[in-house]
Amino acid sequence: MFKKFSQLGRAFMLPIAILPVAGLLLGLGGALTNESAINAYPFLDQPWLHTILSIMSYAGNAVFANLALIFAIGIAVGLANGDKGTAGLAGGVAY
Repeated sequence: MFKKFSQLGRAFMLPIAILPVAGLLLGLGGALTNESAINAYPFLDQPWLHTILSIMSYAGNAVFANLALIFAIGIAVGLANGDKGTAGLAGGVAY
């Protein structure tokens, strides 16, 4: 019984590992493209910097918007014993 729960816990670690990076991307991108931040720090008003920060924010938002799909694929891959690619595809289709 403990072995099965241990395997389930390791399967949950796969999609959870993505969350801190997505949170940082969303947080930094959103905070530094905010109008009040641009007014406080004029160097943020550069078009190229605004584009990079917006892409960071969109990337973080894409992860959080598709969190259920990421968990479905991640859990299927984490619980698979053999062919992990097939398990990931099956998890995505089952979602």
